[in-house]
Amino acid sequence: MEQNDIVCFRVKFLRKMHEFSRNNDTRPIVYLDKKWIKQNNTRGHIWQNSDNTERLKEPI
Repeated sequence: MEQNDIVCFRVKFLRKMHEFSRNNDTRPIVYLDKKWIKQNNTRGHIWQNSDNTERLKEPI
């Protein structure tokens, strides 16, 4: 059984997503993992394209 606050957050989220869909909102939706919320949280590796011309930069 889930906690009531988690169920409430999920319902709010799904209602908001439905509202975006109903209003034909074309803005991209970006999901973030909690690791990338704080500026100083870094990983030992980075994402980059196959040409090595673009990548996710680590915070300074």
